[in-house]
Amino acid sequence: MPALYYSKEVEFFIKEIYYIAENYPKYNLYNYQATLEKYGYQSLQDIDYTTANTELILAMFMTAVRADRFAEGALLHHLNEGHIIKWLKRLKEIVEEK
Repeated sequence: MPALYYSKEVEFFIKEIYYIAENYPKYNLYNYQATLEKYGYQSLQDIDYTTANTELILAMFMTAVRADRFAEGALLHHLNEGHIIKWLKRLKEIVEEK
């Protein structure tokens, strides 16, 4: 099976998620699974992103990014299904509400 290579935009997105994880420890992104569980979720499929807060949205991004390390193409699935765009729009809504 050939290796999967993402566009420079997707690579930038991945780097930004890790940047947030490093520079904003209050979101605890390296323990993203604990954040999902904190809000009562076991997987991304269970989450109603329309009511998610910043912490949960960021954990969702990290979950998708990290899943790709273990199952190549997992992030691509979320991109192709439009999940990442929907989550980004939700994050924008949250920022605009403040």
